[in-house]
Amino acid sequence: GATPWLALSTIALAAPATPLVAAAGAPAPGGGTVLAAQEVSAMLKASAPADALSLNSANSAAAAGLRVVRSYERSADGAALVLRFNLTNGGRSPVEVGAVGLAMPESPGHPPAGIESVVWNDAHVGGAHGWVEFVRVVGDEATLLVTPADRISSPLEAWRPMMEDLGGGDAYEWVVASAAWAAEWANNTQWPHLAMSDSLKQQYPPFATDPETPWPTTDGKRAMPRLAASGGGAARPWVDPTTLLLRPGETSSIAIRLQLAEAGPRT
Repeated sequence: GATPWLALSTIALAAPATPLVAAAGAPAPGGGTVLAAQEVSAMLKASAPADALSLNSANSAAAAGLRVVRSYERSADGAALVLRFNLTNGGRSPVEVGAVGLAMPESPGHPPAGIESVVWNDAHVGGAHGWVEFVRVVGDEATLLVTPADRISSPLEAWRPMMEDLGGGDAYEWVVASAAWAAEWANNTQWPHLAMSDSLKQQYPPFATDPETPWPTTDGKRAMPRLAASGGGAARPWVDPTTLLLRPGETSSIAIRLQLAEAGPRT
């Protein structure tokens, strides 16, 4: 059968990133300037379950050959911070990446923690025309706007809740390829909550009696059913899910712009 997807993540900080000191100050794609860069390949590989690598030679080879560099750049117009990931296939065989996500800023919490500390996010899952705005609810309505640095390589294909996140707030990621997740979303599930165990039902989410899935319905009192309605719901994402294919020696550059809207969200 098909090779199962191998999940790699930097969230657990399973290994240190390697600073690329020589990259600082170098020209960035699009005319900007690199402020700092790190290679995170070892961190990603260290996050993989040992049995997933030892029992599957294809996954092991893909993980070994994948090089990922994260960089922070000043945009060419000087108005934005650019977060970029360069994925390079250093192996001898093509590598298919089923999903790529960039973690976004996380709100410190919700009321009753104090609405003054809350930052709400509003995502437009519009592919090449997608964007996310983060707005401080009270006070100055300070707004952070996130857009693709390149609409072709970095569309907002999906806005994924990071259920594996270790923090206590709301964590989402900007997803530029989502086929691996879409297969689970079609059944109203998402790793690591593929099934609702008895203990999980008591802890997450606390909104329903005997929930089948982690997804609440719009009334907040029930959970979505195990299967989406045929031809609708989670079975039909807003943007068609894709994968990223890297041929040997090929590099794919994924980048987003983070820019302050100083006059607030209406500007």
